[in-house]
Amino acid sequence: MVSLGYCPEWFFHQSIGLELVFAVITLLVAIFSFKIYNLSKEKKAIWFGTGFLLFSISYFIQSILNVGILYRVSETIQLVQQASNVINLGLTALHLHMILMITGLVILTHTSLKEKSLRNFLLLLAVTITPIYFSQNAVFLFFVISSILLGFLTLTYLLNYTANKKFNTYLVFSAFLLLFLSNIHFVFSFTDKIFYVIAHYFELFSYLLILTNLILVLKK
Repeated sequence: MVSLGYCPEWFFHQSIGLELVFAVITLLVAIFSFKIYNLSKEKKAIWFGTGFLLFSISYFIQSILNVGILYRVSETIQLVQQASNVINLGLTALHLHMILMITGLVILTHTSLKEKSLRNFLLLLAVTITPIYFSQNAVFLFFVISSILLGFLTLTYLLNYTANKKFNTYLVFSAFLLLFLSNIHFVFSFTDKIFYVIAHYFELFSYLLILTNLILVLKK
């Protein structure tokens, strides 16, 4: 199976299950964000939802194609041509996942900027995706760029929290801090596989915090 980072063999099936859980949770985050937009008409809510909708699609693609890869590997591992098809399928899932995740992060980052324009958005998207596309170590660079974007978002939400001291803002800051730490652990997973496992659980807790925050906002 082609996975992001170096996944321990014993964690293959659990990682696919967690990716499906991430897909469902981020989809719920997107839906609740769109509901908040319908109630408040705040543009940040719809862009927040769009970013997480892209996260959800990326996780669905990654997990579903990884299930297919596992099935085809078990059925055709001795056939060279079909094994090549499995590898190509995995690479396709990998690149789609990275492109969608980076685009989602760029949307969230662009939304947090004071000066917003389509030109700035496209520029930010180009300078983040292009290096990954041409890099010989695309996965590692993907995690580095994702960590930079998440570090910026974490700092932004930290400043928001220090400014208003609201519990909801604290939840969002904590969630993005966990996502940032998750990406850092993915970077280290290239040297020690246990970081890959830890990173998945950081992701799980971060998405649950974001979902909890949106539920609390809708209840008000």
